[in-house]
Amino acid sequence: MNILFLLRGEVSDLPPVISLINTVAKHHCTMMLCNSCSKYAAESLDPSVRVKTFSISNLKFLRTISFRTSAWRRVEESGFKYDLIWVLSAETAIALGRKLLKKKYFISSYELYDKLPFTKFRLKKYVIGAEKVFVPEFNRASIIRSWWALKELPVIVPNSPNIAIDKILAYESDKEVRSAVEKICSIKNVGNVVLYQGVIDETRRNLDLIVKAIDEINGCYFVIMGRDSYGYVKKLKLISEKVVHIDHIPAPAHLLVTRCADIGILSYTFGSLNSLYCAPNKLYEYASFGIPMIGNNIPGLRYEFLLNGIGEIYDEDSLESIKVSILKLLRDFENYRARSFQFYEKIDIEAVVVSALNEDHV
Repeated sequence: MNILFLLRGEVSDLPPVISLINTVAKHHCTMMLCNSCSKYAAESLDPSVRVKTFSISNLKFLRTISFRTSAWRRVEESGFKYDLIWVLSAETAIALGRKLLKKKYFISSYELYDKLPFTKFRLKKYVIGAEKVFVPEFNRASIIRSWWALKELPVIVPNSPNIAIDKILAYESDKEVRSAVEKICSIKNVGNVVLYQGVIDETRRNLDLIVKAIDEINGCYFVIMGRDSYGYVKKLKLISEKVVHIDHIPAPAHLLVTRCADIGILSYTFGSLNSLYCAPNKLYEYASFGIPMIGNNIPGLRYEFLLNGIGEIYDEDSLESIKVSILKLLRDFENYRARSFQFYEKIDIEAVVVSALNEDHV
């Protein structure tokens, strides 16, 4: 089967996309069209994947129509005889417009958009029109099925990295990556690294109390990796001198920093269903390196932690609860580490994706 992947945006901003494409490419002929693909992402994709990029307007009000026009034109110009289009995000489906509805396509949706009613409204027809819908978490799948009365539950493909270690290690020679790894290793040489990676935004991730807790634990340091677009890191550094910031590193090269951590942090607000039933990449990224985790008490984390024994749930309003959670992981580190590896290893993205494609091809 020939499969055409379409994505609006930068490939490295959606790490699960890299894993998905590589999984499909093992079994089918693939091409990907997108408007941005960093060198990190391009080098991480299977060599058999034909990647073609195109430019879109920089003017905000023209971006959608520019993407739509350019994408369909490049599809025709490519000469690629596809059997199926795989739309890699909700935003991509909306941008492609009604022409997509006349095609045979799959759609992957990585968010719920319950706080974005207009986006949710626009997305509905593309989800209903898809041959299959793919989402990263069971509760999200159930919610989407309920919203739009789908005949079957969307296919659940966890946001787990599925990238060969040699592909990741290849980035060690990159100056920016090497500098970040050296920074985190220098901290690891003197103490335990408690890592937060991802969106750095006080309104979405309140890390103040976590920093205060780490400040009170001897030999623990807080490393935060990501774009500091809102100046939140500066505030955290005023709370403790044990805060170290590493700037954003495109996926999957960021995993070279991730693997150096001793403990991983997951923190979400109660402001939306999308947050409550989170499906974080970092849950699986931490687990892939055997890194135990602490997370706040939301459904998307609580049940994974309790069922698999991969970390501890803390009360986000209690400094003592956070401290106790961290210390518990450190005291029984090897057991938590072993269970994290086990959790990661039982995830079989390839089996899920291949099964879905075989069902469609029958």
